[in-house]
Amino acid sequence: IPLLSAFYHSGPRELYADSTGSGSGKKQPYQLDPGLFFLFLLPTIVGDAGYFMPARLFFDNLGAILMYAVVGTLWNAFCTGFCLYGVKMAGAI
Repeated sequence: IPLLSAFYHSGPRELYADSTGSGSGKKQPYQLDPGLFFLFLLPTIVGDAGYFMPARLFFDNLGAILMYAVVGTLWNAFCTGFCLYGVKMAGAI
């Protein structure tokens, strides 16, 4: 096992860092702006997926889709509310 741990700490991580150019001072040629992604690219992807989805599959699974949407929304709302209430009662806020 010592040989394996020595290889893990000295091998692949450094090779990966060297291959990606991190730490060498090289700047990446382009970095995707999150605003651009959420404003232009994501609606296009979602619209395309919705347009080409067969309507029969959607309506056959409408009950499950709505169940996940409603139950998930209620679960998140109550969990967030109870957590905030607990933090307030603990005096952290």
